[in-house]
Amino acid sequence: MSFLSINTNKNILNFVTKRTWLDIFFLTISFFFFMFPFSLSIGDEGLSANYSFLLLPLFYLFTNKIKVPTTKFILIISFYILIFFIATVYQYEFYVFFPRRIISFIIFITMFSYLFIKIDYDLISCFKNAIILIALYFSISTLFKFIFLGGNDLGFAGKGEVGSQRFGFIYVMSLWILIFNDPKKKLHLLYKYIMILLIIIGLLLTFSRSGIVAMGATIFFFYVKSLHQWFKTPTFKGILKFIFILTLVIIAIILLYIFFPLLFEFFNTRLFSFFLGTGDETLDVSNEESSEGFRIFLIKKVLSFVLSNPITGGGYLGVWVLFEDLSGSAHNQYLDILFRTGIFGLFIYIYLLYLIISTLKNIDKSLFWGVLGVIIYGFFHETFKLSQGAFVFSFLLGVVGSRNKILINNEDK
Repeated sequence: MSFLSINTNKNILNFVTKRTWLDIFFLTISFFFFMFPFSLSIGDEGLSANYSFLLLPLFYLFTNKIKVPTTKFILIISFYILIFFIATVYQYEFYVFFPRRIISFIIFITMFSYLFIKIDYDLISCFKNAIILIALYFSISTLFKFIFLGGNDLGFAGKGEVGSQRFGFIYVMSLWILIFNDPKKKLHLLYKYIMILLIIIGLLLTFSRSGIVAMGATIFFFYVKSLHQWFKTPTFKGILKFIFILTLVIIAIILLYIFFPLLFEFFNTRLFSFFLGTGDETLDVSNEESSEGFRIFLIKKVLSFVLSNPITGGGYLGVWVLFEDLSGSAHNQYLDILFRTGIFGLFIYIYLLYLIISTLKNIDKSLFWGVLGVIIYGFFHETFKLSQGAFVFSFLLGVVGSRNKILINNEDK
């Protein structure tokens, strides 16, 4: 059992099989630091730089515990390597950016690093524990920063002072891990709800509509699926559980509204009023200075470039090469992949996401719904491109690579 006692799915048994409690603690703390974001500045652009998660595969390499990925993954890795060499040769106008191209390629290819190690129950438990811990850390630190800077008196300026889109998808994942957690002791149940409330506060304090949309959409899909199953075999216990959860949600909303009215005002103005048609917020797609207008402009610019370079895209260079000041980002995980790797590279990437989702559906429901939230989040901001996201993607791809043994071990237990 991991030290947070996470048990998110009947298919996942969180107990130590070969590792000691010290091993579990060390791995959890290591995963925590693997997701701790810090950046380096190149020109006017900040780049995620914490790729310490490669230390674990390197450890396996030095201890001769590396496993060979399946032929399917070797072919996929080879294809992405081929994109790099083709782009390097024929995109002569980008020769000056070769150092950045090779760095970007190496960073991209790290997503396959955990395919070379065996993922088991202990590692999955440590991974989930680390996601919860780092989400709690940033939620609490952001909350203190918000209060120190003036709290609700900040007004909408709070978005610039404490808001950030770079960590919202981790909050979404941590919430789903906690939602599926089923502690046996009442005191642990209390801890669970306190942690959920704190992380919701952290998610709201990102001042990011993307996180709210991703969490709201996955909750909607989850309850549609749950209600469909419940109507097949309705139970009195299920009704009571639904009423209990609904009561907790209402209490949480009331508490949040009392202590954080600014957040309700912000999201009502910037998000809900738009969908309800009750406010002045509109889509200004024709104005390149607006958020949505710039995104449309960027999509057109990327598509124009990729249609001229369908096989290689930018050859791992980012969309910043399209601008004279050599700065900027795609603001969309899939648009970024399309530009960096071309049309076929994007198709393969989507296939990898499919493998992750289909594997987690059978292995761990909490991670399944969490990753679904991240996928939705990725339509509005980069996710797996960031260093913390790169670790998440690498680890989950490693779960796919170890899928058969995980399922076999589960049947044995």
